[in-house]
Amino acid sequence: MKILKPTGDQTIKIIPRVFKTFRFDLRVRDRDLNKEYTYSYTSGSSGTSVISSVSIVGNELVIALTDNAIQNTFKMVEGRYYDFEYIEEYGTFGNLKYRPAYRETIFCTAQEINQKENNVYKPNLGSYTEHNTGGNENKFIIID
Repeated sequence: MKILKPTGDQTIKIIPRVFKTFRFDLRVRDRDLNKEYTYSYTSGSSGTSVISSVSIVGNELVIALTDNAIQNTFKMVEGRYYDFEYIEEYGTFGNLKYRPAYRETIFCTAQEINQKENNVYKPNLGSYTEHNTGGNENKFIIID
């Protein structure tokens, strides 16, 4: 699962079955609304409002998404799950076909998550407040 923030430029690193950086589609589906957003990318169109760059680093395809892509194109909302697909184009000119080369689940949250420091996602963060009166009011007596 990939974790993205609801605002700001972000990077998605994937390892698709086929590396094509010159022409592909990104498809994002909001699971709550069942609404699908598709963006087609063609090389030479870098600096667009959705993808700022595409590169291969080691064995990963690195897709840099702009803040506009997160907020406006794909409309990501805090606390929602999304299906993400990298769609490759194959075939010959005049007979082009498309197939998913990578599928992933995206979760959108503004919380800082760091598994190395055991800082995990807290679904109820900010929902409850803890009260400490400091006195003896919170003592319980159990009678057998």
